Amino acid sequence: MLIDPRFEDPTEFLELDLSDTFHFLPSAPEGTVAHQRASYTIIALGLNTRDYLPVTRADAYTNYLSHLTCYVEAKQKNGPPKRLAQLEQTIRTHHHPSVWREVKRQHPSLQDMKHLFEAAPEALTW
Repeated sequence: MLIDPRFEDPTEFLELDLSDTFHFLPSAPEGTVAHQRASYTIIALGLNTRDYLPVTRADAYTNYLSHLTCYVEAKQKNGPPKRLAQLEQTIRTHHHPSVWREVKRQHPSLQDMKHLFEAAPEALTW
């Protein structure tokens, strides 16, 4: 039942609530095997019950938002390529890459991220 990230992509089973709780949720409809596996994995690994995890995910979201905002502002002002590369590298190597992956996946429905990705679509490949 446990999702094995060595052989399966967890994002096919889980999504991260980036608008409120920063909890992982099953992405498949209730009653499906995929939903059951996602729920089991969330519970077994304590993905939402260890208090510090949602807090650090929220912090990571805020950091990604801040760095992407800086990148877009620098890009719009024709900032030095070295500065743009530094901001890109900061985003690529920041903690909690699962949050960044979800930001990219959910950006069309995230008010604070949507316009940033429109201004810097290259960030979707980072």
